Amino acid sequence: MKKREKTEHPSWEETFMQLAVDSSLRSHCEYVCVGAVIANAEKGHEMVLTTGYNGPPRSIAHCDEVGCSRRDQKGSKIPGRLCVGAHAEINSIANAAKAGIIIDGGALFVTLSPCFECAKHIINSGIKEVVYLRLYSDIFPDKKKEEEMAIELLRQAGRNCRLFKGKVRFETKPE
Repeated sequence: MKKREKTEHPSWEETFMQLAVDSSLRSHCEYVCVGAVIANAEKGHEMVLTTGYNGPPRSIAHCDEVGCSRRDQKGSKIPGRLCVGAHAEINSIANAAKAGIIIDGGALFVTLSPCFECAKHIINSGIKEVVYLRLYSDIFPDKKKEEEMAIELLRQAGRNCRLFKGKVRFETKPE
């Protein structure tokens, strides 16, 4: 058997963010797909703790099966309707809780910076670092102020919050 050629390995951060990108492909949202990975990123102890993606709670029909709960068939928002999906960050935290996985002190790798509500849950869960691939306002320009407030809240709570600087492969969700 011929020995394989040595290739450059991705860093742990690149590995964790790639897993977040890959997790986003599991989303059934018809508009925005977000993935998250909570990991122990401490040097020498790197490991994935849990993953999540945006979508409805367990046992609730997926949006791509029954339609978006807050938009009509033309994609226009219906006043007073709420999204049944939970954000990827919340689902990754909930998945850890359901499995009894301790995430205190962990790092969250997420494809979109957290909203204000997710920031509160991140703080309360004990996650110490948030690394995001894109800004929330890149997708939702009208949410720029909320994005700034979320990042500020995370920093006030002593959380390191920063834009990812490595390399990932991007995949698009099949149409």
